Amino acid sequence: MRSDPIHGSLGPPPVKMEDLTSDQQFEEAQRRMPPAKYTPDEDVVDSDNSIKIAEELTGEKMGSPTGPDAKKYAPWAKYHLATPDEEDEDTRETRRSVK
Repeated sequence: MRSDPIHGSLGPPPVKMEDLTSDQQFEEAQRRMPPAKYTPDEDVVDSDNSIKIAEELTGEKMGSPTGPDAKKYAPWAKYHLATPDEEDEDTRETRRSVK
């Protein structure tokens, strides 16, 4: 492969911030910003560790509430969305507020 005849192997030179408008300076500063590093919250880590310990103690994996085995763990659970006729006055008022 050949080198770029215009900029060479290092690419174009960096943009001078003083040559840009305030909006362009803001955009360029955002481009130069390093990516954010996200870590899970302490509660999430604690929950994951608790689940892992419980699975090791019982020798079984924790079932998903929406997985294929959901009825095996909670056969009594029935999920029913209320119709407008079954709602009480509080939920009707909430729906009106949302609209």
